[in-house]
Amino acid sequence: MRVGVLLPPPEVAGGFADGARTAVHHVLERGLDLDVRPGYTGEPDASWDAVLCHGVQYREWLTEHRGALRAVLTDRPTDVTGLEGITLVDWGWHEAAYEAGRFAARQAAGAPVGLVAGPAVLTQRRFGQAFTEGAYENGHTAAISVVHVRAFDDVGGGRRAGEVLAGELNCAVVAHAADSAGEAACTAARDLGARTIGFIEPLNHHAATVHSDIGGVLGHLLEALTTGAALPEIYECGIGTGHLALVTEATR
Repeated sequence: MRVGVLLPPPEVAGGFADGARTAVHHVLERGLDLDVRPGYTGEPDASWDAVLCHGVQYREWLTEHRGALRAVLTDRPTDVTGLEGITLVDWGWHEAAYEAGRFAARQAAGAPVGLVAGPAVLTQRRFGQAFTEGAYENGHTAAISVVHVRAFDDVGGGRRAGEVLAGELNCAVVAHAADSAGEAACTAARDLGARTIGFIEPLNHHAATVHSDIGGVLGHLLEALTTGAALPEIYECGIGTGHLALVTEATR
């Protein structure tokens, strides 16, 4: 079966987009039939038997253009109207966010902590809530600030968020869940003396990072679509399934 694969545009960076590109590369190497179209917004190709759309930005495209195509959306939007019969991916990031909040509370030692999240879709709001709960349930008593950037590639907005969190709100730890915008926030925060928690990125300069098996999950989904294998309505990818973890120096 031939599968259309709609990816973020090439200029979009970050672990979520890069993990998908890696998965597509490996699936193509195995000879499976993919039609890869980064940033595509046109009509479905007549040759497609199924389509995988990577990211919540393709939600409206699916409701307008899917037709009878078998489809996967690699997110779980708040409003699923019009997405009936489509496999939605629940990355379970809130589970790792809870652990990140606990870790941030320990690292902050009584100082404020902050989080830079992506646009306020369901997965990002759940991340912010779980991060806050994890910190408070680990004895944190200082302020917790959560900032949602307007887009995952809003590097300027992310940088400003990091400067505000570390420089004006005195956050000792700044975490993120916002791809390249979040990495810019963490870089700015570290420049001002804060410790940081990354998201789907190597540990590198971070004190900890959320690892999510984007490539492995997408590889399985693409194989299922090309072979006609069954998929659930909600594809769960949390800590319990082995697709998610908080990585620190102690656990690496």
